[in-house]
Amino acid sequence: MELLALQSVDVPDSGSLRDDLHALLHNAVETFARGRGQFVPRLMREAGHHPEITDLLATVLHTRRQAYRRVLALAVARGELAPQVDQELLIDLLIGPIWTRLLITRDPVTREYVDAVVDAVLTAFSVRPATAG
Repeated sequence: MELLALQSVDVPDSGSLRDDLHALLHNAVETFARGRGQFVPRLMREAGHHPEITDLLATVLHTRRQAYRRVLALAVARGELAPQVDQELLIDLLIGPIWTRLLITRDPVTREYVDAVVDAVLTAFSVRPATAG
């Protein structure tokens, strides 16, 4: 768990917010649903009375959110995303459905589902294609 908490997350920079968010979310699903972090959802369900576990989980999630913030900053710089957008809400709306499936419903998190989440959020936030420059 400590190693996962200390691990940085690669920040994609494809030139497209849509592609970058797809990469981040697919990486998260691979890590937490099928990869070395697949114990995290189970640990989250059981961590309520263990502050030390809660702190480690918070570090893992904070590190991942930082990667989303960096991707969103790149999108603002490219003109894809309005600077006044509530970025924390956008991140919540991206990761919320994934964690709902991992923690609550335990429904599969398919590639198609992740793509649909990204597309819905980008539509809701009126994301524009990147401008050349």
